[in-house]
Amino acid sequence: MKAAVVSGVKRKEGDLKEFFLLRAIYEAAFLDADTLIVTGGLCASPSEKLDFIDILNASIKRRKLSLRILWVRGESDPADFYQILPDPVNETLDGLSVSAFLSLLGGLPEMAAPEYRFLTVELNHGRIENRHIHSLAVPSEWRNCLTDFHLHTNLAYCSENMTIPSALRLAKMAGIRKLNFAEHSGQLYFMNDDYWAGRYTMRTRGTPEGAPVQNRMQQYRDLIAQYCDGSFSYGFEVDIDPDGVPALLPEDAAFAQIRVGSVHHLFRKDDVAALKQEFLVKVEALLRSGVQILAHPYRIFTKGCGMAEPEDLYLPTVELLKRYNVAAEINCHAGYRPNPEFFALCLKHGVRLSLGTDSHNLYEVGFIMPHLRILKAVDAYGRLDEVLLGMNRG
Repeated sequence: MKAAVVSGVKRKEGDLKEFFLLRAIYEAAFLDADTLIVTGGLCASPSEKLDFIDILNASIKRRKLSLRILWVRGESDPADFYQILPDPVNETLDGLSVSAFLSLLGGLPEMAAPEYRFLTVELNHGRIENRHIHSLAVPSEWRNCLTDFHLHTNLAYCSENMTIPSALRLAKMAGIRKLNFAEHSGQLYFMNDDYWAGRYTMRTRGTPEGAPVQNRMQQYRDLIAQYCDGSFSYGFEVDIDPDGVPALLPEDAAFAQIRVGSVHHLFRKDDVAALKQEFLVKVEALLRSGVQILAHPYRIFTKGCGMAEPEDLYLPTVELLKRYNVAAEINCHAGYRPNPEFFALCLKHGVRLSLGTDSHNLYEVGFIMPHLRILKAVDAYGRLDEVLLGMNRG
């Protein structure tokens, strides 16, 4: 079995370290761990409250994680620790009690700045094997060089806890150079239910036969203006409507510094060939409209259509990206695991890549460890200056 261990979180109210703990939970899931143990002091002092646990539990429940989490009270934790969290006294790991397992491990890395480290090991009949230390921050060789081009704000219908100030703080803690906030354009024009059902069209917007309009574009502009100090960029995740029309008016497109294009709805699910053609038509419409990045290219097939990534679309998509000089986004949001072969093909044809966490929850801000593994898999990690948008070593 594979176990992850987080030690010495020492969280203080307002320091945002609960989001690094949540990041560790999701990274452990990405690394296929069976169990994660939190030990060595979850809180900085016994006077700290555990009210942040609700944030963690809500996210874990929403994502339906199967990872077992065991909480071990430390000396700095409050007295009501096991009134809020389950006592692991009867839990075992490969036949070992939790305390015996931790004793076997010996010294543990602390989850502290700037690395925010944790440990994974494999247990084999009571023996510790494949001990690895992982960092939840950008590796030192690329720290303060990378741009995350895809984050949401509190105005997203699907936002869990996003705020611009907290996102900027977490990016700095994680070693991300710059953020780009890209709000769903369709969500700024239409109501929640109509957006998710794909019932909206720009052609009938504001007419009796069209979906009701809920124009929140000015709210988004005001939100950006409230915090805009030059430290981040902003724009839209441009949706495309059922007619194949990008959901962004010209005057709003002019407001954006960066536009990221996304296909969130496909309708020809009864005919796979027609479904693939619908995808390519919508992708080209987005690229033609002037987006700089194509977000999560094939997630619509895996998450939206319940099928594998259609590898026969890789080359046609790459050819479109090259024709319109648009980057392909590496996006691992909500556990999505895109196929590295697509990105290898992009690089072979001279198409650049983009990092996008697609953050809807603050733990995702700067969570690029899965992205970096993909870049290593396609032999591009050592030349990020060449292959990624938004690189700056200055």
